[in-house]
Amino acid sequence: MIWTEEKDILMMREMAAQGIFQYKTGTRERGNLWEVIAKNLNKNRDLFKAVTSRGVRDRFTLILKRHKAKNAEELRATGAGSDDEQEEYEQLLEELAHLSDESDKQADEEAQAAKAKINKDREVALDIRKKAMETMGQTSKRNAYDDLEDDEIKEKKKRRSGADTLSWLDKKAERDLKFKELQLEEQRKERESQQKERQEQMELMQKQLQIQAESQQQQQQQQMMLMQQIMGLMQQQLQLFAAKKEK
Repeated sequence: MIWTEEKDILMMREMAAQGIFQYKTGTRERGNLWEVIAKNLNKNRDLFKAVTSRGVRDRFTLILKRHKAKNAEELRATGAGSDDEQEEYEQLLEELAHLSDESDKQADEEAQAAKAKINKDREVALDIRKKAMETMGQTSKRNAYDDLEDDEIKEKKKRRSGADTLSWLDKKAERDLKFKELQLEEQRKERESQQKERQEQMELMQKQLQIQAESQQQQQQQQMMLMQQIMGLMQQQLQLFAAKKEK
């Protein structure tokens, strides 16, 4: 399919209506919205013929890249952005570009926050372990000079401190494992979505080929019927001509 400015405008209108950038890149929610956009565009059969969600996404990525490159070139040439009155195409693209940047920025901030939290948890765990080891070492030294009763009290405290540290580390390991499992699950869903898109694309191609074959078959049948009609008319004319000649 050949993209035109009219098709781009319809695509961007649909993107704005669906609020595509309220979800982060790579999420199932954004993937579902790309499918909805493609489905709605295909309802306009005069302009769109079996466009896929991947095709819509790739088209917007391309025009967005061109738009940013154009703005950067104008900025280098004039030192400021263009003040010309914007047409609907440019207005839609500018607004969607802004929303896309904001979505990416938010995703980066969330990723940085998650990374900072993991680093902080790791530092806390190391600090607790260090203090626990120091406490156990100091307790061992004091035990040499304390009586039996004090030894029993301090030994209980040492065991409790060590148990708390191990419990915290176990919980942290469990959280890390769940986080990795969620990442793997998201990757699996993304692969399934891509496979589904490829399957839909293949099915659409097969339907198009079937429609073309049926259309060609109908044309051939119509041509055969037309030829038969022409042959019948020619035969009638020959019979009339022969009858007139006999008279």
